[in-house]
Amino acid sequence: MKKFRILAMVMAAVTALAVFPITAAAAADPEKTVVIGSYIITTKGSKTDVVKTDYATGTIGNFNNGVAVFGVKESDSYNSKTKYGLIDKTGKVILKPTYDKINDYRVNDNMKKVRPKQGVNYDDDVFVVENDRKYGIISAKGKVILKPIYEEIGETYGNRYFSDGVAPFAVVDAYDKKRYGIIAKTGKVILKAKYDEMKHFVGGAAIIKSGEKYGIISKTGKILLKPKYYSMSGFSDGVAVVHNYQDYTYGAVSSTGKIIFEPKYKTLGDF
Repeated sequence: MKKFRILAMVMAAVTALAVFPITAAAAADPEKTVVIGSYIITTKGSKTDVVKTDYATGTIGNFNNGVAVFGVKESDSYNSKTKYGLIDKTGKVILKPTYDKINDYRVNDNMKKVRPKQGVNYDDDVFVVENDRKYGIISAKGKVILKPIYEEIGETYGNRYFSDGVAPFAVVDAYDKKRYGIIAKTGKVILKAKYDEMKHFVGGAAIIKSGEKYGIISKTGKILLKPKYYSMSGFSDGVAVVHNYQDYTYGAVSSTGKIIFEPKYKTLGDF
């Protein structure tokens, strides 16, 4: 019964893709791909291709540049772990399921023309991978760039992606505390891990924390704004809201490190 439901969904998706009106935007980028269970359905113009894979329902992610993350359970056991690899739109396995997780925060093929990037220049030719709670880097072709050796690669709070060719990474110091630096998508360390916190890069800049204060650093490791504020929001339109804890006032700084105005307001929303 489940098999018939999936087949019905596939046929419905094929029909919908075939009859959906082609807008000017769609005509400029006509190829669309959807995943229904273990089927990959690709439509380009009036042509629709349906590929049956050997993988379980719901384990193939979004396609980007023709590549998607997919997962396979190690056994039929309920508690069996899922391992992840890479697959292309023809169903060809680019990378066999090898990793505990492959973090994919890329803009998918179907949304590239309509989803705003919000100032973040995502790098969609690399993936952050995880094995045994350690993180590394692979290319979209499945090549190992860096074996999983770091405590984190990507933003402190879980958005593990590269932007403008760089990302934060973390190691654990002698006091069992995480320290953050900058790593390139080639695996090269740009700045050794020394900060208490580092957020993802937006427009070539990231927010850092040293001790109890926040500042801004460039993707090359240059300090743009020395840590001096007790809190700092994420960048919005190239501006972050900063907080002076001593008198509970708020100000604003740019992602280049320029102080737009020092904290003086009792309330201040995001830009």
